Amino acid sequence: MKEIIRRKNLLTIIGIIVIIIMATIAISLQFLMPRRYKIGVITFLSDIMYQKEAERYLSQIYNAYRDDSIKGIVLYIDCPGGSAPPIEAIYYALKDLGKSKPIVAYVGDMAASGGYYIAVSAEYIIVSPSSILGNVGLISTPPPIIVPTERIFETGPYKLIGFSPLGFPFNMSGFLDRFVENVYEGRGDKLKLSREELTLGKVYFGYEAVEIGLADKVGSIIDAIKYIENKTGIKNYDVIFVESGEKFSEKFISKENYSRISYEFLLKNFSRPGIYYLYIKDYVPDIGYEDLYRVDRNSYINPGGRKTIILDLTHDNFISILQVNTLLAIVTEMNYTLNIISDFDTLRTKVSDASLIIIPTPGSSYSEKSISVYKNFVKQGGKIVFLFDPAYYYAYVMNTISSKFGIVFMEGYLYDMYKNYGYYRNIYVKYNGDKLNITNIVLFTAGTIISNMNSSDFTTYNTTYQSVMEKRGIYTPIVLSKNIVGIADQTFLGSPYVYVGEDMAFIRNLLRYLLKG
Repeated sequence: MKEIIRRKNLLTIIGIIVIIIMATIAISLQFLMPRRYKIGVITFLSDIMYQKEAERYLSQIYNAYRDDSIKGIVLYIDCPGGSAPPIEAIYYALKDLGKSKPIVAYVGDMAASGGYYIAVSAEYIIVSPSSILGNVGLISTPPPIIVPTERIFETGPYKLIGFSPLGFPFNMSGFLDRFVENVYEGRGDKLKLSREELTLGKVYFGYEAVEIGLADKVGSIIDAIKYIENKTGIKNYDVIFVESGEKFSEKFISKENYSRISYEFLLKNFSRPGIYYLYIKDYVPDIGYEDLYRVDRNSYINPGGRKTIILDLTHDNFISILQVNTLLAIVTEMNYTLNIISDFDTLRTKVSDASLIIIPTPGSSYSEKSISVYKNFVKQGGKIVFLFDPAYYYAYVMNTISSKFGIVFMEGYLYDMYKNYGYYRNIYVKYNGDKLNITNIVLFTAGTIISNMNSSDFTTYNTTYQSVMEKRGIYTPIVLSKNIVGIADQTFLGSPYVYVGEDMAFIRNLLRYLLKG
Protein backbone atom coordinates (compact mmCIF):
# COMPACT_ATOMS: atom_id res chain seq x y z
CA MET A 1 0.00 0.00 0.00
CA LYS A 2 2.84 2.37 0.85
CA GLU A 3 4.49 1.52 -2.47
CA ILE A 4 1.34 2.52 -4.35
CA ILE A 5 1.15 5.86 -2.50
CA ARG A 6 4.85 6.45 -3.16
CA ARG A 7 4.35 5.85 -6.89
CA LYS A 8 1.33 8.17 -7.04
CA ASN A 9 3.30 10.93 -5.33
CA LEU A 10 6.16 10.40 -7.75
CA LEU A 11 3.81 10.63 -10.75
CA THR A 12 2.31 13.82 -9.33
CA ILE A 13 5.73 15.35 -8.90
CA ILE A 14 6.71 14.34 -12.43
CA GLY A 15 3.46 15.86 -13.78
CA ILE A 16 4.12 19.13 -11.99
CA ILE A 17 7.67 19.22 -13.34
CA VAL A 18 6.40 18.57 -16.89
CA ILE A 19 3.84 21.40 -16.59
CA ILE A 20 6.54 23.77 -15.32
CA ILE A 21 8.86 22.81 -18.16
CA MET A 22 6.13 23.25 -20.79
CA ALA A 23 5.12 26.61 -19.34
CA THR A 24 8.75 27.69 -19.32
CA ILE A 25 9.13 26.65 -22.95
CA ALA A 26 5.93 28.47 -23.92
CA ILE A 27 7.05 31.65 -22.17
CA SER A 28 10.48 31.38 -23.76
CA LEU A 29 8.98 30.88 -27.20
CA GLN A 30 6.81 33.95 -26.67
CA PHE A 31 9.88 36.04 -26.00
CA LEU A 32 11.91 34.40 -28.76
CA MET A 33 9.24 34.75 -31.46
CA PRO A 34 8.96 38.27 -32.96
CA ARG A 35 5.87 40.20 -31.79
CA ARG A 36 3.12 40.93 -34.35
CA TYR A 37 2.36 44.64 -34.52
CA LYS A 38 -0.35 46.61 -36.32
CA ILE A 39 -0.65 49.59 -38.58
CA GLY A 40 -4.12 51.11 -38.21
CA VAL A 41 -6.15 52.61 -41.04
CA ILE A 42 -8.84 55.21 -40.37
CA THR A 43 -11.02 56.02 -43.38
CA PHE A 44 -12.72 59.36 -44.08
CA LEU A 45 -15.00 58.68 -47.05
CA SER A 46 -17.79 61.25 -46.90
CA ASP A 47 -18.73 64.67 -45.63
CA ILE A 48 -18.81 65.02 -41.85
CA MET A 49 -21.77 67.22 -41.00
CA TYR A 50 -22.94 66.00 -37.61
CA GLN A 51 -21.32 65.57 -34.21
CA LYS A 52 -22.50 61.95 -34.13
CA GLU A 53 -20.30 61.26 -37.17
CA ALA A 54 -17.38 62.92 -35.39
CA GLU A 55 -17.87 60.64 -32.38
CA ARG A 56 -17.40 57.62 -34.63
CA TYR A 57 -13.98 58.94 -35.69
CA LEU A 58 -13.01 60.14 -32.22
CA SER A 59 -13.70 56.65 -30.89
CA GLN A 60 -11.32 55.16 -33.47
CA ILE A 61 -8.65 57.72 -32.65
CA TYR A 62 -8.95 56.96 -28.94
CA ASN A 63 -8.79 53.20 -29.52
CA ALA A 64 -5.67 53.66 -31.64
CA TYR A 65 -4.13 55.69 -28.84
CA ARG A 66 -4.86 53.02 -26.20
CA ASP A 67 -3.79 50.03 -28.29
CA ASP A 68 -0.05 49.55 -27.80
CA SER A 69 0.12 47.05 -30.63
CA ILE A 70 -0.88 49.78 -33.13
CA LYS A 71 2.39 51.51 -33.96
CA GLY A 72 1.26 53.97 -36.60
CA ILE A 73 -1.81 55.32 -38.39
CA VAL A 74 -2.74 55.74 -42.05
CA LEU A 75 -5.54 58.21 -42.77
CA TYR A 76 -7.33 57.18 -45.96
CA ILE A 77 -9.07 60.40 -47.04
CA ASP A 78 -11.72 60.97 -49.67
CA CYS A 79 -13.60 63.79 -48.02
CA PRO A 80 -14.87 67.26 -48.97
CA GLY A 81 -15.04 68.39 -45.34
CA GLY A 82 -18.09 69.21 -43.29
CA SER A 83 -19.38 71.24 -40.40
CA ALA A 84 -16.75 73.14 -38.41
CA PRO A 85 -17.18 71.58 -34.92
CA PRO A 86 -16.72 67.90 -35.94
CA ILE A 87 -13.87 68.72 -38.33
CA GLU A 88 -12.02 70.67 -35.65
CA ALA A 89 -12.61 67.95 -33.04
CA ILE A 90 -11.12 65.30 -35.36
CA TYR A 91 -8.16 67.50 -36.29
CA TYR A 92 -7.14 68.22 -32.70
CA ALA A 93 -7.62 64.58 -31.62
CA LEU A 94 -5.35 63.44 -34.46
CA LYS A 95 -2.76 66.05 -33.51
CA ASP A 96 -2.70 64.61 -29.98
CA LEU A 97 -2.44 61.06 -31.33
CA GLY A 98 0.45 62.16 -33.53
CA LYS A 99 2.51 63.03 -30.46
CA SER A 100 2.82 59.32 -29.62
CA LYS A 101 2.39 57.57 -32.98
CA PRO A 102 3.33 58.57 -36.52
CA ILE A 103 0.44 59.49 -38.80
CA VAL A 104 0.51 59.58 -42.60
CA ALA A 105 -2.36 60.71 -44.83
CA TYR A 106 -3.19 59.13 -48.17
CA VAL A 107 -5.59 61.12 -50.35
CA GLY A 108 -7.77 59.13 -52.70
CA ASP A 109 -10.09 61.32 -54.76
CA MET A 110 -10.27 64.36 -52.51
CA ALA A 111 -9.06 66.12 -49.39
CA ALA A 112 -10.70 69.51 -49.81
CA SER A 113 -11.55 72.16 -47.24
CA GLY A 114 -12.31 70.22 -44.02
CA GLY A 115 -10.93 67.08 -45.68
CA TYR A 116 -7.61 68.88 -46.11
CA TYR A 117 -7.92 70.22 -42.55
CA ILE A 118 -7.88 66.57 -41.43
CA ALA A 119 -4.99 65.74 -43.77
CA VAL A 120 -2.68 68.40 -42.31
CA SER A 121 -2.90 66.70 -38.92
CA ALA A 122 -0.60 64.07 -40.46
CA GLU A 123 3.16 64.50 -40.61
CA TYR A 124 3.29 63.30 -44.23
CA ILE A 125 0.74 63.49 -47.06
CA ILE A 126 0.73 61.17 -50.09
CA VAL A 127 -1.54 61.78 -53.07
CA SER A 128 -2.35 60.39 -56.48
CA PRO A 129 -1.68 62.71 -59.44
CA SER A 130 -5.38 63.49 -59.94
CA SER A 131 -6.37 63.86 -56.28
CA ILE A 132 -8.04 67.18 -55.42
CA LEU A 133 -6.57 69.07 -52.48
CA GLY A 134 -6.86 72.50 -50.90
CA ASN A 135 -9.95 74.73 -50.92
CA VAL A 136 -8.74 76.23 -47.66
CA GLY A 137 -11.50 78.37 -46.22
CA LEU A 138 -15.07 78.13 -45.02
CA ILE A 139 -18.68 78.63 -45.99
CA SER A 140 -21.08 80.25 -43.59
CA THR A 141 -24.79 80.86 -43.31
CA PRO A 142 -25.11 84.18 -41.47
CA PRO A 143 -27.54 84.84 -38.64
CA PRO A 144 -31.00 85.89 -39.75
CA ILE A 145 -32.55 89.26 -39.18
CA ILE A 146 -34.99 88.65 -36.34
CA VAL A 147 -38.49 90.09 -36.44
CA PRO A 148 -39.49 90.51 -32.78
CA THR A 149 -42.57 88.77 -31.44
CA GLU A 150 -44.50 89.29 -28.26
CA ARG A 151 -45.21 85.57 -28.04
CA ILE A 152 -41.63 85.10 -26.79
CA PHE A 153 -39.71 87.36 -24.41
CA GLU A 154 -35.92 87.31 -24.40
CA THR A 155 -33.48 89.00 -22.02
CA GLY A 156 -31.14 90.59 -24.52
CA PRO A 157 -30.91 91.66 -28.19
CA TYR A 158 -28.76 88.69 -29.21
CA LYS A 159 -30.44 86.05 -27.04
CA LEU A 160 -32.46 84.58 -29.92
CA ILE A 161 -29.71 84.46 -32.55
CA GLY A 162 -26.54 84.62 -30.46
CA PHE A 163 -24.55 86.65 -32.98
CA SER A 164 -24.51 90.16 -34.35
CA PRO A 165 -25.34 90.08 -38.09
CA LEU A 166 -22.87 92.93 -38.63
CA GLY A 167 -20.15 91.32 -36.52
CA PHE A 168 -20.50 87.84 -38.01
CA PRO A 169 -18.07 88.43 -40.93
CA PHE A 170 -15.36 89.06 -38.34
CA ASN A 171 -16.23 85.75 -36.65
CA MET A 172 -15.64 84.10 -40.03
CA SER A 173 -12.24 85.75 -40.25
CA GLY A 174 -11.31 84.24 -36.89
CA PHE A 175 -12.15 80.72 -38.10
CA LEU A 176 -10.19 81.29 -41.30
CA ASP A 177 -7.15 82.54 -39.37
CA ARG A 178 -7.10 79.41 -37.23
CA PHE A 179 -7.47 77.14 -40.28
CA VAL A 180 -4.56 78.89 -42.01
CA GLU A 181 -2.40 78.72 -38.87
CA ASN A 182 -2.96 74.98 -38.63
CA VAL A 183 -2.09 74.47 -42.30
CA TYR A 184 1.17 76.37 -41.81
CA GLU A 185 1.89 74.42 -38.63
CA GLY A 186 1.35 71.12 -40.41
CA ARG A 187 3.20 71.93 -43.62
CA GLY A 188 5.90 74.20 -42.22
CA ASP A 189 8.63 75.39 -44.57
CA LYS A 190 7.44 72.98 -47.27
CA LEU A 191 4.46 75.23 -48.05
CA LYS A 192 5.25 77.60 -50.94
CA LEU A 193 1.97 79.52 -50.97
CA SER A 194 1.54 82.95 -49.42
CA ARG A 195 -1.34 83.50 -47.02
CA GLU A 196 -3.23 85.38 -49.72
CA GLU A 197 -2.79 82.54 -52.22
CA LEU A 198 -3.79 79.95 -49.63
CA THR A 199 -6.99 81.74 -48.64
CA LEU A 200 -8.24 82.18 -52.21
CA GLY A 201 -9.92 78.80 -51.76
CA LYS A 202 -8.41 77.18 -54.86
CA VAL A 203 -8.23 73.43 -55.34
CA TYR A 204 -5.14 71.75 -56.77
CA PHE A 205 -4.52 68.41 -58.42
CA GLY A 206 -2.27 66.05 -56.50
CA TYR A 207 0.82 66.64 -58.61
CA GLU A 208 0.36 70.42 -58.23
CA ALA A 209 -0.16 70.05 -54.48
CA VAL A 210 3.23 68.35 -54.16
CA GLU A 211 4.93 71.12 -56.15
CA ILE A 212 3.54 73.88 -53.90
CA GLY A 213 3.95 72.01 -50.62
CA LEU A 214 0.36 71.10 -49.81
CA ALA A 215 1.42 67.45 -50.02
CA ASP A 216 4.72 65.54 -49.88
CA LYS A 217 4.66 62.83 -52.50
CA VAL A 218 2.77 61.31 -55.41
CA GLY A 219 2.29 57.67 -54.56
CA SER A 220 -0.08 54.94 -53.42
CA ILE A 221 -1.60 53.54 -50.26
CA ILE A 222 1.31 51.07 -50.21
CA ASP A 223 3.71 54.01 -49.95
CA ALA A 224 1.72 55.26 -46.98
CA ILE A 225 2.02 51.88 -45.24
CA LYS A 226 5.75 51.70 -46.02
CA TYR A 227 6.18 55.17 -44.56
CA ILE A 228 4.90 53.92 -41.19
CA GLU A 229 7.03 50.80 -41.47
CA ASN A 230 10.18 52.85 -42.05
CA LYS A 231 9.26 55.40 -39.42
CA THR A 232 8.69 52.81 -36.68
CA GLY A 233 11.13 50.11 -37.78
CA ILE A 234 8.55 47.34 -37.36
CA LYS A 235 8.76 44.33 -39.69
CA ASN A 236 6.11 41.90 -38.52
CA TYR A 237 2.78 43.64 -38.67
CA ASP A 238 -0.77 43.49 -39.91
CA VAL A 239 -2.55 46.42 -41.50
CA ILE A 240 -6.01 46.69 -39.97
CA PHE A 241 -9.04 48.96 -40.01
CA VAL A 242 -9.10 50.59 -36.59
CA GLU A 243 -12.90 50.69 -36.54
CA SER A 244 -13.55 46.99 -37.19
CA GLY A 245 -10.21 45.30 -36.51
CA GLU A 246 -10.43 43.54 -39.91
CA LYS A 247 -7.34 43.26 -42.05
CA PHE A 248 -6.95 46.10 -44.50
CA SER A 249 -7.84 45.70 -48.15
CA GLU A 250 -8.78 48.49 -50.55
CA LYS A 251 -11.69 46.44 -51.80
CA PHE A 252 -13.29 46.83 -48.36
CA ILE A 253 -13.29 50.62 -48.69
CA SER A 254 -16.82 51.52 -49.72
CA LYS A 255 -17.11 54.87 -51.43
CA GLU A 256 -19.82 56.78 -49.61
CA ASN A 257 -21.84 59.34 -51.50
CA TYR A 258 -21.15 62.90 -50.39
CA SER A 259 -22.91 64.57 -53.33
CA ARG A 260 -26.04 65.01 -51.17
CA ILE A 261 -24.53 68.24 -49.89
CA SER A 262 -25.58 71.37 -51.76
CA TYR A 263 -25.99 75.00 -50.79
CA GLU A 264 -29.74 74.46 -50.80
CA PHE A 265 -29.26 71.45 -48.50
CA LEU A 266 -27.30 73.60 -46.02
CA LEU A 267 -29.97 76.28 -45.92
CA LYS A 268 -32.84 73.82 -45.53
CA ASN A 269 -31.33 71.34 -43.07
CA PHE A 270 -29.01 73.29 -40.79
CA SER A 271 -29.74 76.13 -38.42
CA ARG A 272 -28.30 79.59 -38.91
CA PRO A 273 -25.70 80.75 -38.31
CA GLY A 274 -23.44 77.89 -39.39
CA ILE A 275 -19.74 77.46 -40.19
CA TYR A 276 -18.61 74.78 -42.64
CA TYR A 277 -15.19 73.69 -43.85
CA LEU A 278 -16.78 72.27 -46.97
CA TYR A 279 -16.07 71.98 -50.70
CA ILE A 280 -19.23 71.68 -52.78
CA LYS A 281 -18.02 70.93 -56.29
CA ASP A 282 -21.23 69.76 -57.96
CA TYR A 283 -23.55 72.62 -57.10
CA VAL A 284 -23.74 76.33 -57.72
CA PRO A 285 -25.80 78.27 -55.15
CA ASP A 286 -29.19 79.22 -56.45
CA ILE A 287 -30.32 82.81 -56.13
CA GLY A 288 -32.67 82.87 -53.16
CA TYR A 289 -35.88 84.73 -53.77
CA GLU A 290 -37.64 84.23 -50.46
CA ASP A 291 -36.70 87.68 -49.13
CA LEU A 292 -37.36 89.58 -52.36
CA TYR A 293 -40.08 92.20 -52.47
CA ARG A 294 -42.91 91.64 -54.95
CA VAL A 295 -45.88 93.92 -55.52
CA ASP A 296 -49.03 93.14 -57.44
CA ARG A 297 -50.44 96.64 -57.14
CA ASN A 298 -49.13 100.20 -57.21
CA SER A 299 -48.72 102.07 -53.96
CA TYR A 300 -47.91 105.60 -52.79
CA ILE A 301 -45.77 106.33 -49.75
CA ASN A 302 -45.99 109.78 -48.18
CA PRO A 303 -48.24 111.29 -50.86
CA GLY A 304 -47.98 115.04 -51.14
CA GLY A 305 -44.21 115.10 -50.59
CA ARG A 306 -41.98 117.80 -52.06
CA LYS A 307 -40.93 115.62 -55.00
CA THR A 308 -41.86 112.17 -56.29
CA ILE A 309 -39.53 109.20 -56.63
CA ILE A 310 -40.66 106.15 -58.62
CA LEU A 311 -39.43 102.73 -57.50
CA ASP A 312 -39.70 100.93 -60.84
CA LEU A 313 -40.60 97.23 -60.53
CA THR A 314 -42.11 96.90 -64.01
CA HIS A 315 -39.56 94.35 -65.35
CA ASP A 316 -39.62 91.60 -62.71
CA ASN A 317 -37.15 93.61 -60.67
CA PHE A 318 -35.40 92.19 -57.61
CA ILE A 319 -35.26 94.15 -54.38
CA SER A 320 -35.45 92.94 -50.79
CA ILE A 321 -38.03 93.92 -48.24
CA LEU A 322 -35.30 95.44 -46.07
CA GLN A 323 -34.01 97.57 -48.96
CA VAL A 324 -37.51 98.86 -49.69
CA ASN A 325 -37.92 99.68 -46.02
CA THR A 326 -34.75 101.80 -46.01
CA LEU A 327 -36.06 103.75 -48.98
CA LEU A 328 -39.42 104.24 -47.24
CA ALA A 329 -37.72 105.61 -44.13
CA ILE A 330 -35.41 108.02 -45.97
CA VAL A 331 -38.09 109.25 -48.37
CA THR A 332 -40.50 109.93 -45.51
CA GLU A 333 -37.78 111.63 -43.44
CA MET A 334 -36.87 113.91 -46.36
CA ASN A 335 -40.53 114.56 -47.21
CA TYR A 336 -40.50 113.00 -50.66
CA THR A 337 -43.20 110.80 -52.15
CA LEU A 338 -42.32 107.21 -53.11
CA ASN A 339 -44.47 105.69 -55.84
CA ILE A 340 -43.95 101.93 -56.15
CA ILE A 341 -45.05 100.84 -59.63
CA SER A 342 -45.16 97.30 -60.98
CA ASP A 343 -47.16 97.91 -64.16
CA PHE A 344 -45.45 99.58 -67.13
CA ASP A 345 -48.64 101.16 -68.47
CA THR A 346 -49.06 102.87 -65.11
CA LEU A 347 -45.44 104.01 -65.13
CA ARG A 348 -45.92 105.56 -68.59
CA THR A 349 -48.77 107.69 -67.25
CA LYS A 350 -47.08 108.61 -63.95
CA VAL A 351 -43.54 109.29 -65.12
CA SER A 352 -44.26 112.97 -65.86
CA ASP A 353 -45.03 113.56 -62.18
CA ALA A 354 -41.68 112.14 -61.02
CA SER A 355 -38.26 113.72 -60.53
CA LEU A 356 -36.34 110.47 -60.03
CA ILE A 357 -36.74 106.82 -61.08
CA ILE A 358 -34.92 104.08 -59.17
CA ILE A 359 -34.53 100.87 -61.20
CA PRO A 360 -33.32 97.88 -59.14
CA THR A 361 -31.95 94.69 -60.70
CA PRO A 362 -34.36 93.66 -63.49
CA GLY A 363 -35.33 90.07 -64.26
CA SER A 364 -36.53 90.71 -67.81
CA SER A 365 -35.10 92.74 -70.67
CA TYR A 366 -36.25 96.17 -71.79
CA SER A 367 -37.66 96.71 -75.29
CA GLU A 368 -36.80 99.71 -77.45
CA LYS A 369 -40.37 100.91 -76.99
CA SER A 370 -40.07 100.93 -73.20
CA ILE A 371 -36.58 102.47 -73.30
CA SER A 372 -37.98 105.45 -75.20
CA VAL A 373 -40.11 106.30 -72.14
CA TYR A 374 -36.99 106.54 -69.94
CA LYS A 375 -35.09 108.52 -72.57
CA ASN A 376 -37.88 111.08 -72.79
CA PHE A 377 -38.00 111.25 -69.00
CA VAL A 378 -34.29 112.15 -68.82
CA LYS A 379 -34.61 114.57 -71.73
CA GLN A 380 -37.28 116.41 -69.71
CA GLY A 381 -34.86 116.78 -66.77
CA GLY A 382 -35.60 113.54 -64.90
CA LYS A 383 -32.93 111.51 -63.06
CA ILE A 384 -32.39 107.73 -63.04
CA VAL A 385 -30.55 105.53 -60.52
CA PHE A 386 -29.65 102.08 -61.80
CA LEU A 387 -29.17 99.57 -58.94
CA PHE A 388 -27.63 96.27 -60.00
CA ASP A 389 -26.61 93.48 -57.65
CA PRO A 390 -24.42 90.67 -59.10
CA ALA A 391 -25.79 88.33 -56.42
CA TYR A 392 -29.33 88.71 -57.79
CA TYR A 393 -29.18 88.23 -61.55
CA TYR A 394 -27.15 88.51 -64.73
CA ALA A 395 -25.78 91.91 -65.70
CA TYR A 396 -26.75 91.68 -69.37
CA VAL A 397 -30.46 92.11 -68.48
CA MET A 398 -29.80 95.40 -66.70
CA ASN A 399 -27.53 96.43 -69.54
CA THR A 400 -30.45 96.29 -72.00
CA ILE A 401 -31.48 99.63 -70.51
CA SER A 402 -28.46 101.03 -68.61
CA SER A 403 -26.21 100.82 -71.69
CA LYS A 404 -28.55 103.28 -73.44
CA PHE A 405 -27.46 105.81 -70.81
CA GLY A 406 -23.72 105.11 -70.97
CA ILE A 407 -23.47 102.53 -68.17
CA VAL A 408 -22.48 98.87 -68.56
CA PHE A 409 -22.42 96.58 -65.53
CA MET A 410 -19.83 93.81 -65.78
CA GLU A 411 -20.50 90.19 -64.85
CA GLY A 412 -18.68 89.03 -61.72
CA TYR A 413 -17.99 90.66 -58.36
CA LEU A 414 -15.26 92.61 -56.61
CA TYR A 415 -13.25 91.34 -53.66
CA ASP A 416 -10.35 92.45 -51.52
CA MET A 417 -8.32 89.96 -49.49
CA TYR A 418 -6.48 92.73 -47.62
CA LYS A 419 -8.79 95.65 -46.95
CA ASN A 420 -12.33 94.50 -46.25
CA TYR A 421 -15.12 94.69 -43.74
CA GLY A 422 -14.51 91.35 -42.05
CA TYR A 423 -15.07 89.33 -45.23
CA TYR A 424 -13.35 89.43 -48.61
CA ARG A 425 -16.48 90.43 -50.58
CA ASN A 426 -17.31 93.34 -48.25
CA ILE A 427 -15.18 96.01 -49.91
CA TYR A 428 -14.34 99.57 -48.97
CA VAL A 429 -15.01 102.20 -51.63
CA LYS A 430 -13.39 105.63 -51.52
CA TYR A 431 -15.32 108.75 -52.42
CA ASN A 432 -13.04 111.18 -54.24
CA GLY A 433 -15.59 113.85 -55.08
CA ASP A 434 -16.93 116.92 -53.29
CA LYS A 435 -20.69 116.62 -53.83
CA LEU A 436 -21.83 114.14 -51.16
CA ASN A 437 -19.86 115.05 -48.00
CA ILE A 438 -18.66 111.48 -47.31
CA THR A 439 -15.23 109.79 -47.42
CA ASN A 440 -15.87 106.08 -47.93
CA ILE A 441 -18.62 103.47 -47.90
CA VAL A 442 -18.82 99.68 -47.69
CA LEU A 443 -20.38 97.60 -50.48
CA PHE A 444 -21.37 93.96 -50.12
CA THR A 445 -20.69 91.66 -53.11
CA ALA A 446 -20.50 94.59 -55.51
CA GLY A 447 -19.85 94.61 -59.23
CA THR A 448 -17.87 96.97 -61.43
CA ILE A 449 -19.08 99.47 -64.04
CA ILE A 450 -17.72 100.56 -67.39
CA SER A 451 -19.03 104.00 -68.35
CA ASN A 452 -18.55 106.83 -70.84
CA MET A 453 -19.00 109.33 -68.03
CA ASN A 454 -15.29 109.27 -67.07
CA SER A 455 -16.45 109.24 -63.47
CA SER A 456 -13.78 108.57 -60.86
CA ASP A 457 -15.73 109.82 -57.88
CA PHE A 458 -16.04 106.30 -56.42
CA THR A 459 -13.09 103.89 -56.62
CA THR A 460 -11.89 100.80 -54.83
CA TYR A 461 -8.47 100.40 -53.28
CA ASN A 462 -5.70 98.98 -55.48
CA THR A 463 -5.85 95.69 -53.56
CA THR A 464 -9.22 94.87 -55.15
CA TYR A 465 -9.76 92.01 -57.61
CA GLN A 466 -12.54 91.38 -60.13
CA SER A 467 -13.72 87.77 -60.03
CA VAL A 468 -14.07 87.25 -63.78
CA MET A 469 -11.01 89.19 -64.89
CA GLU A 470 -8.95 87.80 -61.97
CA LYS A 471 -6.89 90.98 -62.02
CA ARG A 472 -5.89 93.30 -59.23
CA GLY A 473 -6.58 96.98 -59.75
CA ILE A 474 -8.70 100.03 -59.03
CA TYR A 475 -12.32 99.51 -60.03
CA THR A 476 -15.42 101.69 -60.27
CA PRO A 477 -18.52 100.22 -58.57
CA ILE A 478 -20.44 103.52 -58.66
CA VAL A 479 -20.70 106.18 -61.35
CA LEU A 480 -22.33 109.53 -60.81
CA SER A 481 -23.36 112.28 -63.19
CA LYS A 482 -25.86 115.11 -63.04
CA ASN A 483 -28.83 112.96 -64.04
CA ILE A 484 -27.65 109.33 -64.20
CA VAL A 485 -26.28 107.15 -61.38
CA GLY A 486 -25.12 103.55 -61.56
CA ILE A 487 -24.53 101.53 -58.37
CA ALA A 488 -23.31 97.93 -58.68
CA ASP A 489 -24.70 96.75 -55.35
CA GLN A 490 -28.06 96.65 -53.59
CA THR A 491 -27.20 94.85 -50.36
CA PHE A 492 -25.76 98.04 -48.81
CA LEU A 493 -29.25 99.56 -49.04
CA GLY A 494 -30.89 97.15 -46.57
CA SER A 495 -30.63 96.61 -42.82
CA PRO A 496 -28.30 96.03 -41.10
CA TYR A 497 -25.74 96.83 -43.80
CA VAL A 498 -26.99 100.37 -44.36
CA TYR A 499 -25.71 101.24 -40.87
CA VAL A 500 -22.11 100.30 -41.69
CA GLY A 501 -19.71 103.23 -42.14
CA GLU A 502 -21.22 106.10 -44.10
CA ASP A 503 -23.65 104.02 -46.16
CA MET A 504 -26.77 105.70 -44.77
CA ALA A 505 -25.26 109.16 -45.26
CA PHE A 506 -24.41 108.21 -48.84
CA ILE A 507 -28.05 107.39 -49.65
CA ARG A 508 -29.40 110.55 -48.01
CA ASN A 509 -26.82 112.84 -49.60
CA LEU A 510 -27.21 111.21 -53.01
CA LEU A 511 -30.97 111.86 -52.98
CA ARG A 512 -30.38 115.47 -51.86
CA TYR A 513 -27.89 115.97 -54.69
CA LEU A 514 -30.18 114.47 -57.35
CA LEU A 515 -33.32 116.25 -56.14
CA LYS A 516 -31.92 119.64 -55.19
CA GLY A 517 -33.58 122.74 -56.54
